[in-house]
Amino acid sequence: MTSWVKELASGFVVGAANIIPGVSGGTLMLILGLYGRVMSALSQLKAQIIPRFLHHLSKVFFSKEHKTHLLAIAEIFKTIDGFFLLRLATGAVLAIVLLSDLMKYLLTEQLSNTYAFFFGLILLSTLFTVGLIKSRKTYHIVPLLAGIAVTVLLSISVDPAQSAQNKSDHYQSLYESNIFSAQDATSASESRSFSYLGHYSLSDFTTSAMSGAVSVSAMILPGLSGSLVLILTGQYYEIISAVSGLRTLQIDYALFLMTFALGMVLGILLFARLIHYVFNRFHDTTMFFLIGLMAGSLYTLWPFKKSVTLDQYIRTPEGIELLNDAVVHTNINILPPSLGGFLWAVLFCAAGVTIMLLFSRLDKKSASVPRN
Repeated sequence: MTSWVKELASGFVVGAANIIPGVSGGTLMLILGLYGRVMSALSQLKAQIIPRFLHHLSKVFFSKEHKTHLLAIAEIFKTIDGFFLLRLATGAVLAIVLLSDLMKYLLTEQLSNTYAFFFGLILLSTLFTVGLIKSRKTYHIVPLLAGIAVTVLLSISVDPAQSAQNKSDHYQSLYESNIFSAQDATSASESRSFSYLGHYSLSDFTTSAMSGAVSVSAMILPGLSGSLVLILTGQYYEIISAVSGLRTLQIDYALFLMTFALGMVLGILLFARLIHYVFNRFHDTTMFFLIGLMAGSLYTLWPFKKSVTLDQYIRTPEGIELLNDAVVHTNINILPPSLGGFLWAVLFCAAGVTIMLLFSRLDKKSASVPRN
């Protein structure tokens, strides 16, 4: 497997992880052996690089010195390991676009089995990550416990049922005031592709950008889930729905996602260099904190959650619709409700452990192959 194919595939895996609440894309980067390189590359991103890149890119199309500006762009990409980041980002975007509908189904209809699979994956990866520690000191128990506390407290603070109810109440008020009736939105989506229909307000765009900046900071930290942060900010379903809504070819969804992406860029510029510095200056202490984050995420990924039933108004690409008796999972962990459900969860957990073992063996095999 050539390196670029492996990097595309790795990006796909990381992208898939990032759209699952409770699963950390940073954890998957750590598992795949990409974390250090990604942090090093992102730390090179500086505010002045983006204007320089856009300047040379525009000159490629509007100047006779095409080769000069192409070489300048190539030099910028070399500085920030851009082609590596581009391949990872391409794989991640493909995963998000292709799997968003599947993830909505799995998290709605197969939450226990989906969480069980990732529970097994991260359980074993946490144990493997301990092997990356260079030295172990008694005081390392402090960052370890701190990491566990951060993830667990973040999970406890999220109430998906209340967030769903608040969003439903908001959509209900819009629906009843005829701002977004299902019939009007459906006819608009059929006849006004490539048009701006005003699905989002200025406040929605601002919240999207802020959520992007905060969530990307969590996405690049092992153990913290960017999707979980989006749930905390009430933006998870909005982002997933906007991705699904791209197929309607309405400008609203593209602008909403572009605003979110801009916030992510700003978050990386502000946060990645700090992570890179801390990771290199305090490696073992940082690793114990990251292991704590990963271990704490097992609380979030416990497969069995208390669920509630409610009549929920939701926004879809076709408009606002009412779902009767919608099942919403809370963040409250419970015991397995049935023996059958428990056995299925064990099976999927074992599948996650098995895949992690295969990753480990492939990584060791790759490392043992001599390079010219």
